[in-house]
Amino acid sequence: MLKQYTAIGLMLCASTVMCTQYAAAETAPASEVKILQDRPVSWMRAPKVKFEPGDLEGRPRFVNVAIDVDNSGNITAVKIITSSGLPDLDDMVINAVKKARFRPYIESGISYPFRATQPFEFNADDYSSTRKTPKRKPIKTCWADFEPEGLQLQQSGQHRTFQYKDVPAMKLPMTESEAKQFSIDFSFSVDRKNQISDIRLIQSPSDPIARLLLKKFELAKIEAPRKFYQIFKIQFKERIQLKNIQCN
Repeated sequence: MLKQYTAIGLMLCASTVMCTQYAAAETAPASEVKILQDRPVSWMRAPKVKFEPGDLEGRPRFVNVAIDVDNSGNITAVKIITSSGLPDLDDMVINAVKKARFRPYIESGISYPFRATQPFEFNADDYSSTRKTPKRKPIKTCWADFEPEGLQLQQSGQHRTFQYKDVPAMKLPMTESEAKQFSIDFSFSVDRKNQISDIRLIQSPSDPIARLLLKKFELAKIEAPRKFYQIFKIQFKERIQLKNIQCN
């Protein structure tokens, strides 16, 4: 499956008091990034950084981050490109970005993962203030791999009514409380051209995660044998299991 990345620069100003001047966005260096200057993306839920004047320690601060986004608009990684010089402020920006979300980037009817850069400019009206934001307990981000049960059976040589030709990466971020062993049961239909549709969730202990996974499953490529006279869609059932949980 083609995995295309797009690098896009965004601008967002964050301040409790005022925003003075935008700085030029930087492009995250990466060999696999395709830069499309005329392909804008937008926030579905923009990051909000709340800070106190004392957090800036006496002068304006600037932070620039690189953000990896999957084809559903979910943020999968955040990295500091330009540091404010203050680790606590950098962490506040990273945590705020992790809670945000983009609108999916769609090109020719296909959604793609992409990489964006987002600058933040911090200003205050009283740089003599020493009042700081209380430190919070670090937020742990957990990652887990999800694999269709049918793919596992296929790889072990067991017969299946349909065969996977390609499966998109199903690795999703989640909170520490969500990162528990579970599986998702669902049904889907396949037409004469082996196009997946009519995906319906049957059972899941985590509905938001299930919806994200089923959105990714739509991109899977399968092959289902059929009779030459068959004109209707064929329905199948599948299970996706969570495994390899890692938290940082």
